[in-house]
Amino acid sequence: MKSLCVEQVTVGNSVILTVAVLVGHEKSKRDDVKKLRAQLHQIIGIVRS
Repeated sequence: MKSLCVEQVTVGNSVILTVAVLVGHEKSKRDDVKKLRAQLHQIIGIVRS
């Protein structure tokens, strides 16, 4: 019975870790998009002026 609990905890931890990695990856992609958008607005501003 004890080994089953340890296995469940290990599976739970790896699921949490996987979700954390995916969320972190999504966040960094969103940050990249924000940076690109800001650069694009700067370029458009330079072209217009």
